[in-house]
Amino acid sequence: MPAENLLGMSFGCLVVKSREGSSIQGQARWCCSCTCGKKVTVNAVRLKSGKTRSCGCLRKELISARLTVHGESTRKRSVEYIAWLGMKARCYNPKNPSYRDYGERGIQVCEQWVTSYTRFLSDMGRKPPASFTLERLDVDGGYTMGNCVWATRKAQANNKRSNYLITYSGETRTLAQWAEVLGLPARQLRARLVAGWSVTRTFSEPLRKW
Repeated sequence: MPAENLLGMSFGCLVVKSREGSSIQGQARWCCSCTCGKKVTVNAVRLKSGKTRSCGCLRKELISARLTVHGESTRKRSVEYIAWLGMKARCYNPKNPSYRDYGERGIQVCEQWVTSYTRFLSDMGRKPPASFTLERLDVDGGYTMGNCVWATRKAQANNKRSNYLITYSGETRTLAQWAEVLGLPARQLRARLVAGWSVTRTFSEPLRKW
């Protein structure tokens, strides 16, 4: 059965110029001229199915345009883009070190964000200075516009599930907050509590080598 004549037909950015024999599988091959000026030889089946629509420049242009819109660089990913990738990895990649505390707990990314970096950036805006990271207000809630902010690392540490509230002298704070108020190392306060010390003794006894 003779191959369909595609001479002169257009497929995306390609215009068929001449027949170039057949592939080893017997598929007709056509020499095409791309709108960018380059020539490329393509199997007829790829032209007709739409799998090949340019010499390769179309994909590059689309990627370049998409990155340019967000001020991104093809050589250096922005901190917002890295945050977006990390957010999804924690929730959906079992091999990610943090998956246990996110995906395994049922934490998910909203549909608008999981499929679109554009929407994520539009909703969250650019990240403030380097000390800020992506934070969920409700640590049991998912990544959504209403539950996410750019927060300082200190605020994020105060919001971790591992932080429990401690009441002392009529006030309730996280251990990290108490450490800042008292001017004491959080790690040593935590060690005292783990060793079985009372809250009063932990916070009132002077620091010493023990």
